[in-house]
Amino acid sequence: DRAIFGIDLSSGMLQLAYQRTHHLPSVQARVADAMTTEGWPSCAAVVSLFGLQQMPDPPLALRRWTEALVPGGLLSVVFWPTVPEEAGPFFLFRDLVAQKFGAPDAAWEGALIGAIQQVGGQLLRDEYLSHEMHHDNATTFLDAMLSSGPGRSLVLAQGDAWIAQFRAEFLSRIPPGPIVHRPRARHLVARKD
Repeated sequence: DRAIFGIDLSSGMLQLAYQRTHHLPSVQARVADAMTTEGWPSCAAVVSLFGLQQMPDPPLALRRWTEALVPGGLLSVVFWPTVPEEAGPFFLFRDLVAQKFGAPDAAWEGALIGAIQQVGGQLLRDEYLSHEMHHDNATTFLDAMLSSGPGRSLVLAQGDAWIAQFRAEFLSRIPPGPIVHRPRARHLVARKD
């Protein structure tokens, strides 16, 4: 009985959401940038799953999302931290990218809680969650990372030749067969005063 307003930059993702929710008249979705909250309705909750780490300015995104909440509204954000694992395919992917472009700046992670508090948010939870992930093999993992995961921007920016070289290096460093790993995500929950 609540209105749900979903946004994503990908029209394909919204098409999948529509297939699951078209029978629910209270659900709306549109292609939009989550950094731009102007025009959002007042929100009882803002939920983000694995999008924050892709924002150009994650602390600013959290400030804006918290501002969009009504008093008492809840913010729940799950995201990949800069280092989701110390070994495994995420670690190797990050390491190979860092060799080319330098290590990512992790300073944004330290600014998240302050960004929430700056606009009247009270932190209720800050925890790491870890679940086992399974991939058929390194190729399946890498294809997912490059087609729809965090590596998609690499594909768009670097071109086919660079991606082919990156792919060869990645696949040469992971043994054949199934991959099982336990990356950790970070979960922040806050309430607006």
